[in-house]
Amino acid sequence: MMSTNYDNYNGWRSEDEPQDFENFAQLCDSGMCCGKIREWDDVKFELLSHAITPVKTNVREAVKVLHAAGKSNYTNYEFGAQETNDCCAWGTSNAIDMTMAAQALRGKETTIFRTHKAWVYGIGKYLVGQRRDNGMSISLAMQHVTKYGVLPQDIDGLPKYSGELQKSLLRNGKAFFEKWKDQAVIFDIEVVRMPLDYHAWFIASAAGRNIVYGTTVKLAKNKTTGDWVVSGTTNHCRTAGYPVRADGGITDTNSWNDGSGFMSKQTAEKVIAGSSNYGAYMIYSIARRNSKPDFSGLGRN
Repeated sequence: MMSTNYDNYNGWRSEDEPQDFENFAQLCDSGMCCGKIREWDDVKFELLSHAITPVKTNVREAVKVLHAAGKSNYTNYEFGAQETNDCCAWGTSNAIDMTMAAQALRGKETTIFRTHKAWVYGIGKYLVGQRRDNGMSISLAMQHVTKYGVLPQDIDGLPKYSGELQKSLLRNGKAFFEKWKDQAVIFDIEVVRMPLDYHAWFIASAAGRNIVYGTTVKLAKNKTTGDWVVSGTTNHCRTAGYPVRADGGITDTNSWNDGSGFMSKQTAEKVIAGSSNYGAYMIYSIARRNSKPDFSGLGRN
């Protein structure tokens, strides 16, 4: 079997983040989406009181705990691999999915499912960004999920994720959107624009939050320890967050068929230095809402 060269999938469009962030902020301010942007200084002291009992390995172990308690249908929580330049859809989806699991661990009533990446990338770019170039900004992904919701990946009859599906939706996603829009789950999502500071990321992670971020630092797994180590440069989106280690390690999840593992404080500091003031969002809270926005008049011909 031919191995995949994931270096071809440099999908984080960092150059688009400042303008896309402004668009996202305007969308939130206008009330035309279900999102709210908060700043780190507004939440940091509250988060210090939210630390939860660490899970020994990663979110898959957390989901096993939830499954045993009857709070999740998932017994196998694998992360998979991207097949095109859609890392920002994977990073955003993983952050949302893992935050739902962490909220359930804190005793909050929470829906738990896996998000369909084609809804975030193919449909997100088609409806919100209306762009056909490769890659995506995280701010654009946030616009989409707060306006159109997220689509569970295990709905009967829903096409499975693939790179070809993503590319076809970029060309014309209207039929897919019209068919599946009523199955999308609408959430009120509060996000925090994260400072480029390790201590802030550790506090957020220890409090059960997850951060979707872009970085120019490439990571690979240490074959002995399983920890992430710096291995080069890239333009890639990943997910950092809960759980944390006592030595300052933060869990980090990738979409190159290599799952999740811990990155040390030293590695995290390098990763964060390679991010952007507009390219790192913590999912602060996510709550399912009963009402859906008006979809009339949306979509492209």
